[in-house]
Amino acid sequence: MAYISFFRYNSTVKNDTIYAIIGIPLDYGTTQEFGYTKEAPSIIRELSDHISLMTEREVYFNENLPLVDLGDIVINSNNIDSNNDQTNLNSNNTSFGKETKIYELKLMNNLVEQIKNKLKYIYKNLESSNLKENKRIPIFIGGNHLVTFPILKSLEEFQSLSNISVISLDAHLDFYDIWQGNKYQHCTVMKRIHELLKNYSNNKLVIIGTRDIDIEEFQNAKSSNFSNNYLNCYEIFKKSKIHNKNVSEVIFEFINNILKSDGDNPKTNKVYISIDIDIFDPSIAPATGYPIAGGLLYRDVLDLLEKLVNSYEIIGIDLVEYMPNLDFKNMMTGFLCTRLIQEIIGFLE
Repeated sequence: MAYISFFRYNSTVKNDTIYAIIGIPLDYGTTQEFGYTKEAPSIIRELSDHISLMTEREVYFNENLPLVDLGDIVINSNNIDSNNDQTNLNSNNTSFGKETKIYELKLMNNLVEQIKNKLKYIYKNLESSNLKENKRIPIFIGGNHLVTFPILKSLEEFQSLSNISVISLDAHLDFYDIWQGNKYQHCTVMKRIHELLKNYSNNKLVIIGTRDIDIEEFQNAKSSNFSNNYLNCYEIFKKSKIHNKNVSEVIFEFINNILKSDGDNPKTNKVYISIDIDIFDPSIAPATGYPIAGGLLYRDVLDLLEKLVNSYEIIGIDLVEYMPNLDFKNMMTGFLCTRLIQEIIGFLE
């Protein structure tokens, strides 16, 4: 099938462009072998050709919408062969950690450089002081959840991560330190991001919707003083019932409490949102590697995203862990992903 861009938008960034679709078809770092995320960006683009051009809020995806599709990052298989030299590096010359292996280092550096190049094209002709007035919002389609780390590393090039918080919607904590000898896996990504954000001030990492946490992750979160920064689905639904509030209200209040100022420091207002498709209950989004029962429903997530968009300055978004080869014939999960991205852009308009 010929290449189809997201809703057939072109790749020409103009002065009034705001939203930029970027695909990152990365499978490396996935801890199961039967599902593949690398086809997700192309499948989601294809599915955009089969849904209506208007969102629920009646935002019309026409030629006036300031959206571009910049294509995919190229994943170089030579950089991700796990049979390559696995000697641990002394990382005095790298920012990726002392235990980083050579092939992982090559992969991370390659991803960061390619994402930077895409972002340079997005931010071209914009002074850093004018980013807010002439905002660009990259929307990344993974790929597995590991992609969020090089995305944030790349964003460092264009703005400090101080005062920028990360909200991850995920069934998993992804807080392993090492997985089978590797630092950079989809199950270690939030541990890496937590470490990255510690280099800056006035930011937070918040994880919403967990319901499958291993004891090692639990202990890592506790030792990292992170135990109060995630909200599991059991607590979400319990608080919703006890306080007679809808699910999105419970989550939004939790996020606001976490993002409030510490002492006299100003409250963070900039937010990056990472959406792992397994945040959804598998009854509505089964095509992912670990479909954990008891997740959120589409309307819960949509309402939450609308609240976040209306309350914070969104600097970027990713959607990850969709595995098209595990989808039903009617592409149920794929259509959900496509529609979700469309609705988010509608909220941002």
